Amino acid sequence: AWSTSLPLQSLIAAPITWRWGPVAAMNLLDLVTPALAALGAFILIRHLVRRPWPALFGGYLFGFSPFIIGHSAAGHLLFFGAFLIPLALYLFLMFVEQKIGPLAFAALLTLMLCTQFLFSMELFATNVMFGAIALGFAWIQRRLVRARLWSAIRLAAVAMGAAVVIVSPVLY
Repeated sequence: AWSTSLPLQSLIAAPITWRWGPVAAMNLLDLVTPALAALGAFILIRHLVRRPWPALFGGYLFGFSPFIIGHSAAGHLLFFGAFLIPLALYLFLMFVEQKIGPLAFAALLTLMLCTQFLFSMELFATNVMFGAIALGFAWIQRRLVRARLWSAIRLAAVAMGAAVVIVSPVLY
């Protein structure tokens, strides 16, 4: 399954490709990638600091970092789904803070995981690996919310299982 296919980007860009061709579609996706990454980071940081200007600056630093811009300019559409990384963390925070329920959390996380997988298997693997590490650190540091973290870990495992079942045709 480790390949360079981009099924979801191709589906998103299909109308543009049909109308103006593959070069225009790729240029548009390359143009939108940093802006989406910046928006995802802005949403997360805005939730954390509750102030718009630091969130705008943090979103800018993430979305328009040399890493994202460099890959986008080089035509690496694998990073199109980078906006989902901060949004996944935002989703976890919303659940731990009890702003969304367990069913909504599991459903949204499953959707995010499937979307991330279909955008880029590499980012999916990296997101899952570093997400597990971050949850481990949160478990060690935040004794007061361990029950909520444990619930989030269990629901994340369920979401991961559901995502694997949903994307299994791609794996097959």
